[in-house]
Formats: sequence, structure tokens, C-alpha cells
Amino acid sequence: MDAAKTRFQIAGRRFAGIKAIIFDMDNTLFDFVEAKLAACKAVAEALGGDAEELLRYFARDPTRFEGHANIAEYMAEKGLFEEARYSEICSLYERVKLESVSPYPGIREALSSLKGMGLRLGVATNSTPTNAVARLKRTGLISYFDAVVAAESKDEMKPKPNVVERALDALGASPGEAIMVGDSLTRDIAAGSSLGMLTAYAQYGDRNISEARTEIAPDYVLRSVNDLVLMLEKRDLGSFYYPPPTVETMNPCPDRLVGIPCSLGWQPNATSEWQGDRTG
Repeated sequence: MDAAKTRFQIAGRRFAGIKAIIFDMDNTLFDFVEAKLAACKAVAEALGGDAEELLRYFARDPTRFEGHANIAEYMAEKGLFEEARYSEICSLYERVKLESVSPYPGIREALSSLKGMGLRLGVATNSTPTNAVARLKRTGLISYFDAVVAAESKDEMKPKPNVVERALDALGASPGEAIMVGDSLTRDIAAGSSLGMLTAYAQYGDRNISEARTEIAPDYVLRSVNDLVLMLEKRDLGSFYYPPPTVETMNPCPDRLVGIPCSLGWQPNATSEWQGDRTG
């Protein structure tokens, strides 16, 4: 029996064995694109130029999304690069970016509810360890998590499963006992799926800034983080259907009832208890 089919059968057992939830961080717990745009606006005001143009420099390569080299290249192409000025601009960029990070509405309440269910919570991020801790402290979210795992190098970045595997180990959970939650289909959902985890796509946070739509399909689509709470409180979503979803069967999911599985042939019961918080 292959991993995908096993994953769907696990889901049909009311999440009975789920012990842990692993979250991506940026654009899953908070709107990081808006924070970066605010930082780019500050840089553009200081240098002259266009904030969205600078943001596109960061979006060219997901593995360099945090890199100051993007600022250097932007300054050089504008004929503005000076070493002292570059250091000053990088400091401005980092300060404004961190100051602009704030949790999505309902995140604290959702994390508190999940903890109240006895679940262990973790973060698995492509950010650096220093940035991960700084942002989680800034947003006041760090106390909710039992483990925070960040990529030590590009070789550990999702969609490679390294950080997710380390988070599972830290939480004492196997892939079949955890759900991976993230806004990126090609990174978060792909990493979780490769390990045989259930996956929940944080559609509310997907700005799709640096990736094309993909054939990768999640097990669930979340319109808000509260949908995850509703799913786990309900603890009974009926049977899953095999084969696993394709893009064609996944795309309608955001327009259906919240927190539902995206498996082929799923016919949810339209009951009011599924009408959760639709805010991002």
C-alpha cells in the first residue's frame, strides 16, 4: 500500500492518532509579505525607487528570499551602491521588517485551542534560527510552541523534509501522528506529503509571490487558521476517497465549506457547524 493511500485512510479514522501540529511560520502565522513590503517601502523612501520593484528582487529565488544580496543588486542596478550606505540600508530594512510583523487575526486563539486539546505544536521554517526566534518573540507567539526548527542552510530548506523531520523528532511524533500546515504548496505541503503526513494548505496566507500553481495537492484547504480548530474539534470528517486529489479536484475546495478534505469524490454535509471564521 503506497504512502498516499495510507495517508487518506489515516484521515478517515477521526484524527484519532494525531498528537502534533507542525506549522510553517512566514505567511502561515503572520503576513510576512506585508512586512517585507513595508521594509521595501522604507528602503525605497530612503534611496528613491519603487517598493514593489525591490520586493520582486527578493521574489526571484525562494532560497534567497531573506538575502541582503537582493538589496545590493537593486542598489547596483540603480547606480546607488556604496558600502557604507548599503550597511545602513540593510539595517533599516531589517528593523522595519521586524517591526511590521503581526499575527493573522485569530492565530493566538487558535493556537491556544489546539494546546487545550493536548496537542504538541511546532514550527518548521526555511527562515534562519535567529530570524525565526526574533519574529516569534515579536509576535508574542513563541510561548505556544514546544519546538521551533529553522533551516541551518539552503540544503535543509523545504521542500526537502529536513526541518519537518527534526520538528517531528522534537515533538516526539511520527509522520502519521502529525499534520503539516503551511501556505506554500511547493514547499510546506510537498515536504509534509513526502513524509506521509496529513497536510493542511493555509490558503489564507498564500500570496503566490514566487511560485507558479502546481500539481501538488493538500489533504485540506484552510480559509482561516480557525478551520483547523474546527476540523480537530469535530474529529469526524467521514471517509476519504482514493485516488488522492489532483489540481482539478483541489481548486474548488476554497469555495466549499471550510476545513474540508480535498479528496476525490468528497460530498460534505452542509451543516452550519462547518461555517467557521472566514477571516485571514
